[in-house]
Amino acid sequence: CLECFGNAKTVRNDNSSRFGKFMQVKFDDKGYLIGANITKYLLEKSRIVTASKNERVYHGLYLVVRGKDAAQYKCEKDSQFTVLTAGKCVNNKEFDTKEEYQMVCDSLVSVGVSPAEVTSMFAVVAAILHLGNVQFQPDEEGSTITASSQHGVNTAAQLLQIDQAVMEKEFLTTTISVAGQRITKTLNPTAAADGKEALMKALYDLEFQWLVDKCNELLDTDSSSCWIGLLDIFGFEDFEVNSFEQLCINLTNETLQGHYNTYIFQKDLDECRAEGIDMSMVEFPDNEPCIQMITAKGGVLSMLDEECSLGKGSDLSFLAKMS
Repeated sequence: CLECFGNAKTVRNDNSSRFGKFMQVKFDDKGYLIGANITKYLLEKSRIVTASKNERVYHGLYLVVRGKDAAQYKCEKDSQFTVLTAGKCVNNKEFDTKEEYQMVCDSLVSVGVSPAEVTSMFAVVAAILHLGNVQFQPDEEGSTITASSQHGVNTAAQLLQIDQAVMEKEFLTTTISVAGQRITKTLNPTAAADGKEALMKALYDLEFQWLVDKCNELLDTDSSSCWIGLLDIFGFEDFEVNSFEQLCINLTNETLQGHYNTYIFQKDLDECRAEGIDMSMVEFPDNEPCIQMITAKGGVLSMLDEECSLGKGSDLSFLAKMS
């Protein structure tokens, strides 16, 4: 279940985990396995709305089109959706057939998701696909939804069971507080598109967390003092174009490697030296400068925070600071 909604095809792996998780595997006082608890973190949200060349978005976004219920969600074919075709790669060896759609549905039921909830889950996934097709154009007041996008908005609203007019208003306007008064402000097409993508990401992330919670309801037991922690982290990758999520993923890996260096290498070396053992021949790369470059005051992230706090901050001015 988690692989279907949290894994995707990359240029290096047809079934790559694009989320991190920490699992407590629990045992009783006799050493028998009695349960587990999963903590999810850092879902790669950019992959909900787009994918790099020769890659795919999450498997589940394709299965809703492949499945026997595709017509119910008004998902007839891959080419219908910009999200699915973003990476110009729609087929894959993993989670890509009608049979696998049914297998996932059966698996969801086995972890405690009711058939009605399975239908709702894929309705949310389909709504995300339809929202991906929605585009905006400028008008005299700010922006408006293009005529060709009305079908996407209407279908998404129906699948999410919300009022279409309310959804459109949320895309096209924002509310700000000025001198104690709340003022409605219209958004330009870029800001409207950003808000739409933020909604798509939030919907998918919340659904994924809900699924993790369902798995925990089945697997978890009363707290146990005997457990083994398993950390499943993203692979460190360096692409031709790296997203902000990839920076966070790589930073997490570098931080974990630094932790490993400290507690496995450095402390052991210190202990050996204290015992009079010559350790001058043992060397290992220290990645602390790399971590500090990103996280320290004046580093990449702090300067990004500063740029975001400026009223006229922009990508170009942030790039100038990095140069």
